[in-house]
Amino acid sequence: MVQKLHINFKVPVLMLQSLKFHPLTTKGPFLDAHFGELNKITPVGETYYIRPITKYIQPCKKLLKSGCGCGGKGVGYIEFNFKNCFPATHFNTHSISTNFKVNGIITIFPFEWNSNGTAKFFKDQIITVNVQIENNTGLPLQGLHIHDGLTKDTMTGFGKISYFLYTTVAWNKRYNNSEKSKKWAKKNAPLPPDNIIQKHPKQLTKYSQLIK
Repeated sequence: MVQKLHINFKVPVLMLQSLKFHPLTTKGPFLDAHFGELNKITPVGETYYIRPITKYIQPCKKLLKSGCGCGGKGVGYIEFNFKNCFPATHFNTHSISTNFKVNGIITIFPFEWNSNGTAKFFKDQIITVNVQIENNTGLPLQGLHIHDGLTKDTMTGFGKISYFLYTTVAWNKRYNNSEKSKKWAKKNAPLPPDNIIQKHPKQLTKYSQLIK
């Protein structure tokens, strides 16, 4: 049976970050989804990832909403487009799969790239998420994240979490700020504890429980 979820919200990005924020770089992003048990064999579950089509609009030099002719508009933004025709990759088996599909758009604004290829930090930055998830894995969704790309040149490798978009009680029970959890994560998880643990888990968990 296919599980369909419509994830639709608009919040400050500060609410969706790890204990230690990892900014996006021009090597990213990737969207990944985690399904099933969070144990020593699959510490972050069965993982599927997909790379969106990215559209970046730089800020207008005069900050005009429609632009002044400089090539930018307003405060700038970045947009991630997902379509069902793009198959995901099953990370555990390194194979293409249609068991996880995404359709929709994620937008972040204000947004601007620094000269070194990292995203500039804005306290008032807003993320708007409107995506439809199709889960045909037969396993419950545990987490949905935007990851940065790796530092090396590759189209298929992805690095640390930049934003949490969906989470569960099970994820936060496994990955939290307790010493026991940090020790387990350090030993078993593919990401460091300060990245895999959410800074504000309660609000996203409560919201995720309402998603249908």
